[in-house]
Amino acid sequence: CATFGSRTYEDRPPANLYCCACGGGIVDGVPVTAAPTTAGPTTTAPPATTAAATTTTRDFPTTTIVPPPLGSTTAYVPSARRRAKKVYAAADGSATHCKPRDGSLQRRERREIHLWSDEQFAEFSWAVNLLKSRSGTEYPKTYDSFASQHPNGHLPNRGPLFLPWHRKFLQDFETALQVEADNCDLAVPYWNSHLEAGDLWGSVVWNSNRYGGRVEYTPPSAATGFMDEFKIPNAEKCEDILDLGFVQIKNVDFCITDGISGGWSHPGGFGCTGKCVHRRPGSGRLNSFASVVAYLERNEKFETMNQWLDGQHAAMHASIVGGDMGNVNDSPIDPVFFLHHGFVDRMFAWWQEYHTLKGGAPTATCDDCARTLPLYNVPYTDWMGQFDTNLNCIPLPASNPNSCISYVGHHLEGTVTFSLAQQKLGQPTGTSVCEAHMDMLVQGRCSEGIELESIENTCPCPGGVLRDGCTNWIQTMTDMSREQVEHKTAQCIETLEETVIKPEKDRPMAKAVTTEESRLCIRCNFKCQGAPMPPEGESGVEVGDSSLSQEDSSFVDRLTALIR
Repeated sequence: CATFGSRTYEDRPPANLYCCACGGGIVDGVPVTAAPTTAGPTTTAPPATTAAATTTTRDFPTTTIVPPPLGSTTAYVPSARRRAKKVYAAADGSATHCKPRDGSLQRRERREIHLWSDEQFAEFSWAVNLLKSRSGTEYPKTYDSFASQHPNGHLPNRGPLFLPWHRKFLQDFETALQVEADNCDLAVPYWNSHLEAGDLWGSVVWNSNRYGGRVEYTPPSAATGFMDEFKIPNAEKCEDILDLGFVQIKNVDFCITDGISGGWSHPGGFGCTGKCVHRRPGSGRLNSFASVVAYLERNEKFETMNQWLDGQHAAMHASIVGGDMGNVNDSPIDPVFFLHHGFVDRMFAWWQEYHTLKGGAPTATCDDCARTLPLYNVPYTDWMGQFDTNLNCIPLPASNPNSCISYVGHHLEGTVTFSLAQQKLGQPTGTSVCEAHMDMLVQGRCSEGIELESIENTCPCPGGVLRDGCTNWIQTMTDMSREQVEHKTAQCIETLEETVIKPEKDRPMAKAVTTEESRLCIRCNFKCQGAPMPPEGESGVEVGDSSLSQEDSSFVDRLTALIR
């Protein structure tokens, strides 16, 4: 039996999982309520009477079990353990891992966290927790091994290491989860936090059936010492010690008791880290997604884009989530790390797609990329890759690809097309006004210059959050000398001042008209004339224009027929 969160399981491959504490489990894909009499497979186990073990069907010839909600005492084994083995080779982490039988590349389609159903996330959570239950630090076979190896992605004097190294790191984590779940279709989620820039702590991300740790914010007052106060209600506090060599910093953090990592601990850790996954929540604001797109569009040089995204991403680590996430040596201990880096890689992939289609700068190599990645000993360019305009994804590794990654969706997705069909039927829409505008940004339809620069902000620029992110994040890089830390911090802040903070302060300000505009930190009243990038698709609809192109009218007619 193996410890698995708050429960203990015995794994009997290929399709047996018995919950020692729950008195039930799965044997040969059949729910059971009592321990089997033998250690091997059995076909005579009685079915479970619990309602959580209901069945449904998917697009392959097998019966599946819907995952129970997080926190349920019902044992659960993912449906993919009984997947027909006709589509992929085994999910075993080998050179032929999940290789499609038709000889094509394995497609890894990563979706925005808001697009995941409770059942889908429960299966993802199950795989993460099973990986966490594996003891030891043999990379990449245990969850804890990812935390122990992460500092390799931030070593000094390694050129533009950040993006290619973390792309490989994320791919390895995803592969490990596919092995645990025996599911070649399982991919990591990502969170476009800049689409909730004005209310990060209000996101679904922090729900108890996602990543847990919902934050309560109290505005400055005499009771809070005239400071913003962020706390996680009912969470146990713990004292965290950050040892920088020349000084120790003590902080009070919050242990996470719900969500995907509720009740976890980390072997060998000290302070909070040895006790629990912990966070030190801070500011709930970021710069808008419009500012991110503006930079990615106008910057064609990989080295400077890599440096910018490295600095930009530090705010989520060290100014907003904090705790484990705020320390380079510990950050993957918190599963939010992989959610955040899914978005970092999504922006890298977006930049590659945009500039490939634009026919601009090379996106698969750089002047300083003739190096090998620490830990992996493979070329940087292998894990940069190149956007394939025929496949609409990025084949990886570049020298001998076995998979192809792509990113889809945002949390307002799916409202505009239905809204147009409803208008055709003369029905009230009740849908998101801002969805079409977010489509324009995601699809790269807003040209660099006047179109992007004229988008109005509804939130002040969070310059302090970005600066503190650089300072707090880089000071935990123990592989650097004090002088290197100071130099990298100054470089990080200078980069963000020039590329984000100053342009955001120059952007016109306006009052939000809707709650959605407050959350997005931009007004949804702009137009963009550019053509969209594939594979997001084309709409041809300009916001504020009630007329439709001939192509759009035909599309809406077809959709209306389907709805009717």
